Amino acid sequence: YALAQKNDTLFHIHLAETKWELEKFLSEYGMSSVEYVDKLGILGNKTLAAHGVWLNDKEIDLLATRGTGVAHNPECNMKIASGVAPIPKMLVKDVKVGLGTDGTASNNNLNMFQEMRTMALLHKLNSNDPTVIPARKAIEIATIGGAKLLHKEKEIGSLEVGKKADMIFIDLNHANTTPFYNIYSLLVYSLNGTEIADVMINGKFVMKDKRLLTIDEKEVYTKAKEISSRIKSL
Repeated sequence: YALAQKNDTLFHIHLAETKWELEKFLSEYGMSSVEYVDKLGILGNKTLAAHGVWLNDKEIDLLATRGTGVAHNPECNMKIASGVAPIPKMLVKDVKVGLGTDGTASNNNLNMFQEMRTMALLHKLNSNDPTVIPARKAIEIATIGGAKLLHKEKEIGSLEVGKKADMIFIDLNHANTTPFYNIYSLLVYSLNGTEIADVMINGKFVMKDKRLLTIDEKEVYTKAKEISSRIKSL
């Protein structure tokens, strides 16, 4: 953490992810992992905490006070049955929240459209409130929310003059986009990523007409299969 401060960079940590973690810290240190990390002086404005599932109201207030952001990974949390992060409460307390997938070892895919949809539906079900995390809020968390976690909201996260031109172009002539009524509901509840035609990063196209321009897809697939074969043989 001191090294991160010295270099003015982010400090990333998985925090309050599982019930086992909570019980372990309570048993060994007499406090939660959040309280312990705060005691070490690690919670701060440039600390990015993944998960934040097992948080009580006091700890949410602490994250808000310290300016610590939370990367929400709903599908990973569901797959390993770690619980449901209290994201609606964090949003009320103005805790910075962004959306993530965690790694493929605990999620299997890195589909952000799927993750957005899961986030919105999960918290509606968990709170028994269909108005929790509406589609527009889900998109905000997945875009500018993540940018704020990375302290890059002045560069990325929204389409504004002066920011990097990071954009996706969606083909509306698609079964999943027809009929089209509300752009926010469409993006969160209808799309799965196959509707994306073009992708631009910092003003440069990296995918055009659904064809990747910067890598050889067949070569990547071949190498991935070779690696998986070696892993299976171990």
